[in-house]
Amino acid sequence: MGVEPANGRGTGTCPRSAATTRSANVNQRSWAPRWWAVLIIGLLLWGAAIGVTLVTGNVITLPTIVLIGSFLVPVTGVVWYLDHDPSPALSPRRITAAFIIAGTLGVLSASLLEYYLVGTGALANVEVGLIEELVKTLLVVAVAWGIHSFHTRDGMVLGAAVGFGFAALESSGYALASLFVVQGHRLFLSLDSVVVTELVRGILAPFGHGMWTAIVGGAIFAAARGNRVRYIWILAAYLLVSILHGAFDSINGIIGYVVVSAVGVVPLVRLWLRAVEIAPAADRNSFVG
Repeated sequence: MGVEPANGRGTGTCPRSAATTRSANVNQRSWAPRWWAVLIIGLLLWGAAIGVTLVTGNVITLPTIVLIGSFLVPVTGVVWYLDHDPSPALSPRRITAAFIIAGTLGVLSASLLEYYLVGTGALANVEVGLIEELVKTLLVVAVAWGIHSFHTRDGMVLGAAVGFGFAALESSGYALASLFVVQGHRLFLSLDSVVVTELVRGILAPFGHGMWTAIVGGAIFAAARGNRVRYIWILAAYLLVSILHGAFDSINGIIGYVVVSAVGVVPLVRLWLRAVEIAPAADRNSFVG
């Protein structure tokens, strides 16, 4: 079990040395490509798809625009986390399952629950936040099954993978819906609407589902330290991100988005920077496996 002492005393190991060793092994242990390479290549491909569609007017290339535009920032976000936390506990199989399988199950489960449980009142957005964050929290626990050494940053990366997978699929739905524009009694396909929708959601993506679930994932792994699970930490993180989610959905202005995003970034950065992990072999107990 990973131990994350606040002052680094009582472990026989210097936190700074552990962090240095962890950073020194980045190149040896990281299997993911550089995040900036993913972003640049993805932007070039997305721009090429838009250009070809504008020149040819071929509707067959529209799904290419939707898929690349919807998945580009979420995939880049996951790779960024992996690039900065190349943990051996986070294998390609686990990250892929978190992004694709858990992300898909999250969207489908949340859609069903929202259909039956969410009303039309003033608290609808809060209800959506509570449901979606609960679904993603449970999925983080599911994809973490079998991990025996719990580091806060690993939990954040795993949570980000689940959240970004959810965000990518959700964004593709919004982009597809924006494709169809009704003017008068006629239905048109609007490429401009798709591009604008994906640009806006792409810019906001790092401060939405990926960030919220990363916070919860970090809280889950941090709560698993020691000989007992601190469920109050998980509950507090869940309620925090649910409120942020509800507030984010309720706002229509740029200033509001910035404020809510800034509030969410504070616990995210705090968790990430304070996650100096030391994992003595004698204390590696399992939380979910």
